[in-house]
Amino acid sequence: MSGDCKVTLEKLPPNNSRSYVGADFVELLAMFSIDREVSRSDVLQWVARGKDTGAFEEDPETLATTNAQETRVDDWFRHIEYRIKIFADSYPFRLTHDRNTLSFISGMSPKNKIYIFMLAASNLWAVDRSCRTRLTGIFEVLSKEALKIYLPQNAEVFLFGKGASNSDSPFTGTNVEKLQTLAEFIHEDLVCEPSNFMPHDSGDSGLDVVGWIPFGDEVPGTAVFFGQCACGLEWNEKQGTVTRDHWRTYLTAKNLMSGMLFCSRLLRDSNGSWYEPHKIKTIVIDRLRIAKLFDRRWPEEKEMVSVYEMVDLFMSPDNILPLAAITNTVFFAQN
Repeated sequence: MSGDCKVTLEKLPPNNSRSYVGADFVELLAMFSIDREVSRSDVLQWVARGKDTGAFEEDPETLATTNAQETRVDDWFRHIEYRIKIFADSYPFRLTHDRNTLSFISGMSPKNKIYIFMLAASNLWAVDRSCRTRLTGIFEVLSKEALKIYLPQNAEVFLFGKGASNSDSPFTGTNVEKLQTLAEFIHEDLVCEPSNFMPHDSGDSGLDVVGWIPFGDEVPGTAVFFGQCACGLEWNEKQGTVTRDHWRTYLTAKNLMSGMLFCSRLLRDSNGSWYEPHKIKTIVIDRLRIAKLFDRRWPEEKEMVSVYEMVDLFMSPDNILPLAAITNTVFFAQN
């Protein structure tokens, strides 16, 4: 894979009051520091300096006091302790015995690389714009492989979105052509008029991954899974395009249709519960569930090549320099 994937950590991540967002940020700091580690006091200085230098995407008064800053950082480290416990050998970081310093491990395993990839995909704000589309596209491939493992081995699973044209997916061509192909596979009829689509509409009707469990006959009446992939903070807004109500505008909906959301983020609090359960309207497969599925069965290596290559770009030694420069000259400089 050619190109680069520059990482710039010049500001605190947006919505870092969410503990799972802040924990990601601490992991990034550990990865891209010269010593491959970051202490709780380092992070506290980062928060304090970020507030004072304007590198802060919320009301500075929110963290105006030292106590508020310490509470925020403690919450992040508490989430990291949960991650160490739940991800086990998939987790590529370690905490010191005093629980105050997070270190990035050397010699990553394939499971560690999957974790690092999902960490990168979850923090598009920190990577160069030229790299963001590649990260989200590869995450769709990862989601497809996760769905293959989740469903029985006779299930049919394919990419449906933009990445379908670069895979073995039968869903190619215009949007309406892909819908017609899908209708044939799952024995549905289109209820939308092809003339309603623009001639060169190459969209995906809000569908990234699709799977179904065939019976081998020619009638409807099986389980179909519509998957959308999300890397951003507004993941909940993407659920609407994989619901049965949404797809009833395209298909006759004679099958049992289930919506799924694949999210590169760990959408949990430090106790393991869903962070915002009231927002969940579909089957959510977050970072933890993807890791657990890959524990169950490893994908074909050919499907993982692009993931490994992207991790190599993301972990480039060149990405250490911007963080070191910021640490020494902006946030941690002495007045």
